[in-house]
Amino acid sequence: MILGGLVISTVLTLIVVPIVYTFVDDGMGFIKGVLKGKNNSTQSKFLATDEG
Repeated sequence: MILGGLVISTVLTLIVVPIVYTFVDDGMGFIKGVLKGKNNSTQSKFLATDEG
């Protein structure tokens, strides 16, 4: 019983928490980029270099 708790807490700490943190961090960056319109400015820069 104690060994199972130790294994579960280790898995949560070393695997699950960093994965969830990465997803949340990437999601917040994506949302901030969409709200600020960074995706459109990147696309317009690409189109401007393509024309000239």
